[in-house]
Amino acid sequence: MLFDLAAHPFRPVHLAITDTCSQTEIIDLWETLAGRAGNNTPELWVHPTDTHPNEIAHKFAAGVITQRLETLLRNPEQSDSAP
Repeated sequence: MLFDLAAHPFRPVHLAITDTCSQTEIIDLWETLAGRAGNNTPELWVHPTDTHPNEIAHKFAAGVITQRLETLLRNPEQSDSAP
């Protein structure tokens, strides 16, 4: 579910996950919605009463994932770096 992305109410949790990922070196954390933080969060919702991501949010996330995968396919040695 998407909440107030501009205020990032789950930032402490996000930072804890990011820190754990970097310490374990077992995951490449991709920021799929970080670039949308300045936008009006409700425009990314399915409905005002359903804050799951809509087609706009999914399209944006898919673009980030596609770009990252294309980079990894061209340069596999970058698999440890963030996008």
